[in-house]
Amino acid sequence: MTALKTTLFILLVPGLLLVLLPCALVSADVALFSFGIFHWLAVPFWAVGGGR
Repeated sequence: MTALKTTLFILLVPGLLLVLLPCALVSADVALFSFGIFHWLAVPFWAVGGGR
């Protein structure tokens, strides 16, 4: 039973955080990060991720 719970947890948490949450935000069509400091938080990540 513990193995089943662990497997379900391993599948459920990344599925919610990596798939359902971004899809819900995109489909809500809300401008969450279009203002203030939240807009600029992505700039360092773009610089690090695009430095190939």
